[in-house]
Amino acid sequence: MDKLDKEIYNYDKVTKLLLSFKFLPQMLGFDYIRSAILFYLERGEDLSGITTDLYPVLAKHYKTQVASVERNIRRAVETAHDLGGFLSLNDFFDNIVYTNNVNFSNNEIIAILVEIINLDNKKQIICEQSKNIVKPT
Repeated sequence: MDKLDKEIYNYDKVTKLLLSFKFLPQMLGFDYIRSAILFYLERGEDLSGITTDLYPVLAKHYKTQVASVERNIRRAVETAHDLGGFLSLNDFFDNIVYTNNVNFSNNEIIAILVEIINLDNKKQIICEQSKNIVKPT
């Protein structure tokens, strides 16, 4: 998969993940969170510096203030929580890991969503590699 295909694939996957967590696409925070997740997927495993690195990058990209980025992400996270969207965590882990009694911070939910995508990508790689293994007869 070339770089453009991977970007399109990740964009689609992140959008579907956000929708499954009941993030509302009409909110500005939806776009900011999607961009944040894609930023960290492209960057690699380092999830540090959300407020110092990420918010200024998003603010510049969307031509707005850092405080606006933080506020809109927070509102989107709060709305998804109020709609019970984070209960979808239980579906991803096939177990009850969340009961809607905890409010996640912006940093926490972005990190969780990035890790879900990373886990899914690693599962896909392992499945593809296992198809290439020749079984002895």
